[in-house]
Order: sequence, then structure tokens, then C-alpha cells
Amino acid sequence: MIRASIRHHHRHPPASPYARDVDAYNAAFEELGVEWQLDAAVYARHVDIADPSVRLAACIEAQYPHLLKAYDRAFIGDIASAAALRRAA
Repeated sequence: MIRASIRHHHRHPPASPYARDVDAYNAAFEELGVEWQLDAAVYARHVDIADPSVRLAACIEAQYPHLLKAYDRAFIGDIASAAALRRAA
């Protein structure tokens, strides 16, 4: 009998320090009825932007640039930020 050794090459990455923020924004997107999912790595690249609306708009621009053809950048950030703040309260 030959035994096969199975190695797990995929490890789960450590939890992002921004996971709570990203989860709140993704919940807000769901609440708004859109199928966008903010990526934690994209969020981490923009975390130095102080204004949450501007930060989120930059993340959307990086992850979903085609949306900017249909929606104003500030509009996306403002709506999602307001929804995320409501959920966090």
C-alpha cells in the first residue's frame, strides 16, 4: 500500500489590522444592495488617507475603476461611509 502525503500549501493569512473596518464597509455595501467587496490589502494601501470618505473612494477607484464611469468618486465614498458609520453605531 502506498501512502500519499498531503501537504497544505495554503495558509490563512494573519488577520488584517483593518478587518473590522473592511467588514463594516462590506456590510454597508450589502446594505446598499451592491455586490462590491472591499479588499483588505487595497484598504491597507490607502489607510494613510485621513478622511474616511476620501479613503474609501480611493479604495473603490483602485479596486473597481469602472464604477467611476457610472458614479461620482465622492458620492461612492460618502454613501458607503455613512452606511458603515450607521452599522458601527
